[in-house]
Amino acid sequence: MKRIIFIVSVLLTLSSYAAAQESTGGDTPKQQYKVGDYYHVNGLEGVVFEVDESGQHGKIVSMTQSEPLCWCGDAYEDGVYWGADDRYDGAKNCALILQKIKPKKVPRYQAIHWCLQLGEGWYLPAELELASLMLNEEVLTAVNKTLIEHGGTRLVTLGEDVNFKQYRYWTSTEAQHYYAPNVNTYDRIQYACIISMKQGKVTRHGQKGMWKCTVRAVAVF
Repeated sequence: MKRIIFIVSVLLTLSSYAAAQESTGGDTPKQQYKVGDYYHVNGLEGVVFEVDESGQHGKIVSMTQSEPLCWCGDAYEDGVYWGADDRYDGAKNCALILQKIKPKKVPRYQAIHWCLQLGEGWYLPAELELASLMLNEEVLTAVNKTLIEHGGTRLVTLGEDVNFKQYRYWTSTEAQHYYAPNVNTYDRIQYACIISMKQGKVTRHGQKGMWKCTVRAVAVF
């Protein structure tokens, strides 16, 4: 009798499991993330600073950052305006520039190149993309807490007393300045937007080839 009861119990358990699998399509629920969560999936590691309503998709910021470097360290190239002026989509800006320049010149674009070296999916964020992280105190605090807990390099906070090269962060958004037609490219100064953590704002006067600023990469998940 006990054997029969045991078999019936097992059958009922298996039946319930099968019904549950059928109702959910047999899929394992995807993990949901919130701002400040640590993300490490398929080699992509960072901290979440933006998520959609589902909590399953968003953006992460890299665990590390660069030493201060130029946006572009080439005497000719830094005088060229490429039209990478999207304020929200850094991936689009980077793709545009990489499409226009020769592969051998990529390392000259130091800010973008640093992001690319982190691996597939990483890019230099756009102006307002980075501002949504850096200039939102609540988001920045949550992200920095996780970066510290997982051995990452924290981001500079608003008004922090650090070297001017460290409180300025490059973005991929260009800020075009016009010149007379007869001005030689070598004499031109072109600009890209930066985030100034000292002033707590975006500025459009980062001189590509002269200023050295910090770089932080972003990726989409």
